[in-house]
Amino acid sequence: MKSLILAAVLVFTSASFAATKTQMNQNFFLNSDFDFGEKIYFNCRSVEDQFTTLLKTLDASDIKVSCTGGITEGVPPIGWDNASVTASFTALQDNTDSQGVYKPVKLNQFDSCFLMTQLFKQVEHSFSMKDLKVTRTCMEADEAFHLQAEVLN
Repeated sequence: MKSLILAAVLVFTSASFAATKTQMNQNFFLNSDFDFGEKIYFNCRSVEDQFTTLLKTLDASDIKVSCTGGITEGVPPIGWDNASVTASFTALQDNTDSQGVYKPVKLNQFDSCFLMTQLFKQVEHSFSMKDLKVTRTCMEADEAFHLQAEVLN
């Protein structure tokens, strides 16, 4: 009986080690060039809030996001005002393509398609996801952004 319990514990333990928590660090500029020659400028407070929401939705932990540059509310952009984003977070990754436990996630952000698609592109590779359905391109900057997936939990 003891050997059966020990075997069950070993199987459970080896399965639980297939996924690892990984510290991720991201540094990038948000591109302000939009299709058809338009420019979009981002307010850093909005960038930080939206990015934090996205990371929480994807089940990240230990999230730290900061943004510099961009525009200040009520002040027109002057010269080069691309926002610079720095983020660190912990993500659960499946290193063995095992059948880990995934949970469904969903995010609908209205009026922020261009920002959210850029943010998602920066972190998509940091998470183990399946059945991903996400807005990849925007016809207008203020369209809705939709994300639906199953994320390793």
